[in-house]
Amino acid sequence: MEPEYAQSRQLTDKSDVYSFGVVLFEVLCARKPVNVKLEEEQRNLAQWARRCVREGKIQYIIDPFLMGKISPECFKNFVQVAEKCVRDHRNQRPTMRDVTEKLEFALELQEKADAAKQAISPDGVYVYPDLSFHLVDDHHDHGHGYEVLGLHGGTDFTTTVGSDSVESSLLSVDTESGKTRDVFSDASNSKSQV
Repeated sequence: MEPEYAQSRQLTDKSDVYSFGVVLFEVLCARKPVNVKLEEEQRNLAQWARRCVREGKIQYIIDPFLMGKISPECFKNFVQVAEKCVRDHRNQRPTMRDVTEKLEFALELQEKADAAKQAISPDGVYVYPDLSFHLVDDHHDHGHGYEVLGLHGGTDFTTTVGSDSVESSLLSVDTESGKTRDVFSDASNSKSQV
């Protein structure tokens, strides 16, 4: 249950967003939202996942079955959406429409990455690289940004995304030239720029 419900005893659309974010983390981490058998700090999945995102440790709590099967860009977007959904204050959570758009975009990223992976390795041997997920201080943003580090096609890349979905920016590295390009800069028109 969302933290604000304990005080207000009122459910809102943002309460549903919070619950959906918990479901997203359940899928990502393959665990129940509350597990009293775990240590105190790990019992509540939403709080634990947010802490792991903040500390750059989310890759350690995701379902190992998913490792290598999700493209880093899709993973980053999925985690970003889930983290925003489970924020403590309702006014910091996105609308369900925003959530839907970002998840559709994450799916598009995965489909494109899968097509590229198929072109690289038609026999299906290629797996997506392990990645790390770190918070970086971004002073021109209204909070913190996320940085995903990993390998893609043998070339290092870094992707930085602002914590506000409207200010998101995804950079991609052309593996042949090594140059970065802006894939999208605004969540509201991300589909048209991909």
